Amino acid sequence: MSEIKNYQSVTDITLIGSGEPFIHAAKILLSSGYNLKAILAPRHATNILPLSNKSVEEALSQLNIKYYILEDINEFNSIADSIPSNNTSLALCFGPAWVFPRSVTEHFGAGMINFNGIPIPRYLGGAHYTWQILNGDRTVGMAMQEITMNIDRGDILRFEEFLLGAEARVPQDYYEGTYKIACSFIEKFIDDIKNGESFKPVPYDIFEGRRFYFPRLLTLHQGYIDWSWTAEEIVRFCCAFDKPYPGASTYINNNRVHIKNVSVEKGDGYTHPFCTGLIVRQSHGVAWVASKCGILVIREAVDENGKDILQSLKEGRRLYTPSNILDGARKYQPVIAGKL
Repeated sequence: MSEIKNYQSVTDITLIGSGEPFIHAAKILLSSGYNLKAILAPRHATNILPLSNKSVEEALSQLNIKYYILEDINEFNSIADSIPSNNTSLALCFGPAWVFPRSVTEHFGAGMINFNGIPIPRYLGGAHYTWQILNGDRTVGMAMQEITMNIDRGDILRFEEFLLGAEARVPQDYYEGTYKIACSFIEKFIDDIKNGESFKPVPYDIFEGRRFYFPRLLTLHQGYIDWSWTAEEIVRFCCAFDKPYPGASTYINNNRVHIKNVSVEKGDGYTHPFCTGLIVRQSHGVAWVASKCGILVIREAVDENGKDILQSLKEGRRLYTPSNILDGARKYQPVIAGKL
C-alpha cells in the first residue's frame, strides 16, 4: 500500500525539462510564491516552443527564473549546492532528457514528480504524438507520476484521459488541442499542493499489463516514406511528421524532399504497384501522386534548405525512397550520450 503524500511544506521547486506546460507551470508557481529554479538539457534550452514561438531559455529569462544547463545529468554535483535538498525541496519534471541517478532522486527531500502528457501506460518513451498519429489514436492523457529508480514505473498521483476531435491530424494539432487542458490540470495540481491536499498514489503495477513503450524519434533520420505502403498509411505517416516538424522525406531526381499537408483522394480504379510514387497531375500548386489504394494530394513540398519546390514536382516524374535509406531509418536509434 502506497503512503499518502502531502506537499504543503514545499517552498522550493526545481523545474526540469521543457515544453509549453513547463513554462505555464513556472508562471503559476511564481504567482503562488514558490522559490523556483530550472535545469535544462542543451537541446531543451534552445528548443523553440511550438505555440509561443520562443525558446525555453528566453521564456525563463523573461520570468527572471535562474536556470542551469547541464550536458549530462551526472554534472548535477556541480550545481547541487545551489539546489535546496531538504524536505521543502521538490522537483517537477516535464519530459526530462535524462534517466536520473540515485544521487539526484535522493537530493530532493520532497521527491521528484513527472508531468506525463500521455495516456499512461500506453506510449511511454518519446515522440508520443507522432506514434499516436501513426497508430490512429486520438486519446490523450495527463498524469502526475512519481519519479523513482524504477524507470517509468513510479506511482500515479493524478490521472485524467480524454479524446481529441477528428480534426486533430498533425502533432501541432495535438499540442494545441491538449494545451489548455494541460494548463488546467497543472493549475489544479499546484493549487492542491499549496492548499495541503493529500494524494493517494495509485501503484503503477496495476497498469503494467497494458504497458506499451515507443522510443524517441528524429524526423531527419527516420521520417522516410515507404512507397510500398497504402495511400492511407502514407498520409498517416506524413501527418505524424508534419508541423511543427520538418516533414516526412522522400526523393525526386536524387534530391531529398520534405512533404507536408498530404491527404488521400480515392482513385477511379485499380492502380498497379509500379505506378506508386508517380506524379500523375500537377495543377495550381498541388501535386497528385499515385499510390496503393488511392491518390495522394500534396500541397507542400520543400527541399533540405526549406525552399518551396512543389512546382518542380513535374507530371511523369517519380517520388521514391531508396531501400538502403529505408533500412537505415528503421535501424536508427536516437542516442543522446548520458541521457535517455
